[in-house]
Amino acid sequence: MNKAILTGNLGCDPEIRTTENGKDVCVFRMATTEYYNKERHTTWHNCVAWGTTAKFIAEYFKKGSGIEIEGKISNRSFDKDGTTKWVSEVVVSQCGFPAGGASKKDYQEDGRATNQDAGQHTGQGQDDDLPF
Repeated sequence: MNKAILTGNLGCDPEIRTTENGKDVCVFRMATTEYYNKERHTTWHNCVAWGTTAKFIAEYFKKGSGIEIEGKISNRSFDKDGTTKWVSEVVVSQCGFPAGGASKKDYQEDGRATNQDAGQHTGQGQDDDLPF
């Protein structure tokens, strides 16, 4: 099974664009940090989201925002100046605010969070209010 679940912070503002086929795509980098041997170790991850998930991320997250994502790891290659380059990225299928962070309904019009319950977006256009 190819599944990645990450909690971290955005390293830059998400960039959203529309492809020639009319699909929305959002790319961003996020950092995850872990502590061992009394030292902090940060890993950077390239991430890409499509469709409604892309729109959600572009609207509600910015540089420094905490984010939780779920997706799969993808490896692809491209040619640049005659050299083959390889990229590993997480293709995001779900995203949300970290536990204890703000949900989309908790954001004020100016983009500031009111820090209430956590939220999640599955990219399927559903806004369920389930108690679990």
